[in-house]
Amino acid sequence: MTTIYTIRNNLLQTIAGKEHHLADLRYQSTLMAQTEEIVAKTTIKFLEINIDELKRILADVDVCCEQASARAWQGYLDRQNGI
Repeated sequence: MTTIYTIRNNLLQTIAGKEHHLADLRYQSTLMAQTEEIVAKTTIKFLEINIDELKRILADVDVCCEQASARAWQGYLDRQNGI
């Protein structure tokens, strides 16, 4: 079953993977010929933009997770006070 928490975890994994790829590409670009370096720098810029977009989506998903957690407790007895 897919939940908002599954979506959040998938986003976190995707962002981490792209950040790892970005770091590796930045390092590899220092070792490349000029033409390859231009392609690498273009890809780096694309990844930076993509990661930023994913982080903004993740922020929205985090809000949904907080709301889902709050809703999950609505209607339950206060466990500390026994009310």
